[in-house]
Amino acid sequence: MNQQPRIPAQRIVVIMPNWLGDAVMATPFLYALRQLYPQSHIAGLANSLAMPVLSGLSLLDAAISYPPRPGKKKSSIAATAALLRREHFDLAVILPNSLRSALAVWQANVPRRLGYAREYRSLLLTDTLCPKHRCDNDLDLQWARNFARRLIENRTKALAHKATSNTRAQARKTPPDCVSLEPAAGHAHRFNFLMHHDDGSSFTQRGHFGPLQRPLARYHNYQPAPVIDYYLQLAGYLGSNEQSRTLRLGVTEGERAEAQSALAAMGIGSQQPYAMVFPGANFGSSKCWPAERFAEVSARISNPAGPIAARVIIAGSPAERPLIDAILRNAINQSDMSVLNRQIVPLAAVHDGRGVSLGAVKALVRQAALMLCNDTGPRHFAAAFGVPLVTLFGPTDPRWAEIFYVGERQLSVPVPCGPCQLKRCPIDHRCMRAIGVEQVWKTVLEQWQRTQP
Repeated sequence: MNQQPRIPAQRIVVIMPNWLGDAVMATPFLYALRQLYPQSHIAGLANSLAMPVLSGLSLLDAAISYPPRPGKKKSSIAATAALLRREHFDLAVILPNSLRSALAVWQANVPRRLGYAREYRSLLLTDTLCPKHRCDNDLDLQWARNFARRLIENRTKALAHKATSNTRAQARKTPPDCVSLEPAAGHAHRFNFLMHHDDGSSFTQRGHFGPLQRPLARYHNYQPAPVIDYYLQLAGYLGSNEQSRTLRLGVTEGERAEAQSALAAMGIGSQQPYAMVFPGANFGSSKCWPAERFAEVSARISNPAGPIAARVIIAGSPAERPLIDAILRNAINQSDMSVLNRQIVPLAAVHDGRGVSLGAVKALVRQAALMLCNDTGPRHFAAAFGVPLVTLFGPTDPRWAEIFYVGERQLSVPVPCGPCQLKRCPIDHRCMRAIGVEQVWKTVLEQWQRTQP
């Protein structure tokens, strides 16, 4: 179908998301943009974490990195604006929701600036889309989950009524091991929280929104939607009718060669199948399944007498080295496990101390027979390359994280306090601990069998 762009442009810059997974989920938007502007020069501006997503990607004419700023994680707004100004772009599409990203494009004097009207930045944009706010029912449920978490976190201090019996008084001294919530009959926007204890006792706490809480919550809370669709709506504003949600990635020759060197250093042959395990999450520890459980599943995968008998590569960033070490300490069969980490000496020695790049990790995922991970960035690599995938979800709202990949199996257990979207769990991490080893192993085995002829 013929598509006519709403905004004529010869030079376009796309401000890419900062998170690795979000950057991969932006590739359907890049595909739609390329279909809409086949003859235009399209560049992507990305940080060092998202830059490997753009390498080898044929949808862009150029990949631009933020100007470095010594001693700082982020480049200055003025330096970014100067960089964009030199390129003479006539259209900028801003995928991040931050005020900072819009301010840099505004200072660069890009004539047309498209993005979502969030973070008080509408005046900096020439073209805006308004995301949907949460409906009242969704706000109430989110509030109820937060309240349930506070009840557990504060143990029984949040009880509104006093104990009327010795049994109830004793129950108040022990933390509840379960909290269930249900709408209060006859009361709109109210919830009853039933607190259960090990001794069999239980009691109810009622909670509800205050008179000003809902309007304020509605203003700052948006209806959860898949990030892929969230970005595609910007392409739709420009005139695109492309609906493909397929994630797209490429691999350069350099990344492929580095991956082969890493495999050789770990003693994995070019035709030998292997599984990749990503036990960490850059977002925070709340997304991480317990290390001892990753160790047990990894040992079962690598067991020579087991049904899979494949090598396992444990992958992670330097910051996740303690987590990887914990998995190795808990692994039953460590001899059949390899470690992929920039600080591991055997790999660093092969690459002259430079470590294994994220681009090489991307190439390794492409060749893997299976991936097991938390909801983390490399999960999206597997989806883009068609690798069978098992993802463990806890605090993440799946409505944001959906990638529409038929080769993925998502495992999660509903809890009253989730999904909370918190980086660190303030209580007992029940959402991830509720996912059992046997449940994960069964799913891994089913996914592995999909790869067999």
